[in-house]
Amino acid sequence: MRYIQKNQEPSSLTQYRKAADPKSKTVFDDYPDKEPLRQSLLKEQGYLCCYCLRRVTGSLDPLTGKPDTRIEHWSPQSIYNGEKGKADLRLSYRNLLAACHGNEDSESKDYHCDVLKGNQEIILNPTQKNCETKIYYSTSGEICSKNPQIQQELGTVTSKGILNLNSQTFRENRSAALMATIDKLKQQAPTGNWSSAILKKAIQTVSQRHNNAHLEYFPYVVFHLEKRLSRAKIP
Repeated sequence: MRYIQKNQEPSSLTQYRKAADPKSKTVFDDYPDKEPLRQSLLKEQGYLCCYCLRRVTGSLDPLTGKPDTRIEHWSPQSIYNGEKGKADLRLSYRNLLAACHGNEDSESKDYHCDVLKGNQEIILNPTQKNCETKIYYSTSGEICSKNPQIQQELGTVTSKGILNLNSQTFRENRSAALMATIDKLKQQAPTGNWSSAILKKAIQTVSQRHNNAHLEYFPYVVFHLEKRLSRAKIP
C-alpha cells in the first residue's frame, strides 16, 4: 500500500451528486459515467491497485468479460450512506479508489483487497499522507505493521485478515520486483557494492512513473533500496 494523492474529480460526478436523490439506496449504482470515473482513479494511482499494488488497467478480463478494476469505497457504502448519523460518502470522490478484481471469480476463493474487505472498515487509509509510515516490509516479501490492528487488516502468512496482502503470491511478486531491480544494478556493479549515487538513481527511477504507470509493487523495492542506501559506504 502507498499514499495516493487525490486529484480533481470528474465533472460528471460533481454534476450527478448535485442532482442525485440522497435517499436513494442505489445512488452510486445509478451513476452512469463509471468508466470515466474508473479511468480518473486509475490515472491518479499510476495504474496500480490501491491495496496490493498489482497492475490494473480498466480493460476487460478475457475470461470473465468484466473490467479488471473495481471501484472501491474505502468507507463502505452500507455504513456511510447518510443514515444513523453517518456521513453520506457514497459519491465522495475522496472515498473512491481503484482496486483490482481481488480474485472475485476464482474457484479457490483466495479473495483479497476490496473483494475480501467487503463492508468491513479499516484504519489504514491510502489517501492519508502518513499511511506509509505505518507499514514496513520484511526481506521475504511481507507487508507488516507494528500496529496490531493494521497488521490484522493486512493479513499475515497464516491469516488472510481483511485484505489478504501477505498471500504467497503477493510475497513472491514483491520479491520478484526487487530482484528485477537488483539484477539491473548488478550490471553496473556485479559484486553488489553499490555506491550511494547508484542507489539514489535507482530509487528515483523506480519511484517515477513510466508512460503514466508506476512499477508494480514499487514501494517494496524502494523500501529495501533505501535500507541498502543507509548502509552504503561508497559515495
